[in-house]
Amino acid sequence: MVAEELAHRPTPTPIAFEKEVVAAPNRTAAPASTPKPKTGYSRSSPAEIGADVFTKVGRPGTSIFTPSERDWSEIYEVRISVTEIIRGEAAWERILTNQHAQDFYDPPGPEFEYLLAMVRFDYLKGPAPDILYEIQPREFAAVSSDGREYDQTDASYQVYFDVRPEPSLHSRLYAGASFEGLVEFQVVKHDSTPVMTFGRDERGRGGIWFKLFE
Repeated sequence: MVAEELAHRPTPTPIAFEKEVVAAPNRTAAPASTPKPKTGYSRSSPAEIGADVFTKVGRPGTSIFTPSERDWSEIYEVRISVTEIIRGEAAWERILTNQHAQDFYDPPGPEFEYLLAMVRFDYLKGPAPDILYEIQPREFAAVSSDGREYDQTDASYQVYFDVRPEPSLHSRLYAGASFEGLVEFQVVKHDSTPVMTFGRDERGRGGIWFKLFE
């Protein structure tokens, strides 16, 4: 009798229970994200054309933000921007506007062309009110898109200032004064994204960086 009652008893409907999924413990710490370099302060993040970049330099022109063992007893605060790029045939024509240039400048090699950067330099503050800062083109260097530093042209080291394309970036300033002038380089024709730097140490570290392309 009991067996008969059990045979006719309805089968219970199964109830689905949601299984709790427990994540396995993360035994490998997630890699820390690398902060993006501040624009203008690394080769990988150069400043745009027209953008101001501030820095402090210790003579002779090495940025205080550079890991260097120089003596920083004299600090100069400056602001720099690239306001214009002239390249190729237009740059060569600009160089030749100086009537003496043909006697000192050679045409670029077959794989190269001239590039002129118009640089604005603002001398903001010196170690004392009446200390001059002499700005010169040779304080700047160009680096190719694949990381090769371009050789300074003869114009950068040997040519007299009065035969450079005008206005050349050469002036002696007191704090509060500004000057705008040209810096010249020879770059590879197919190098579309070269950059320019100012204020690195002897090993190429630190400094501030600018695009030499639009």
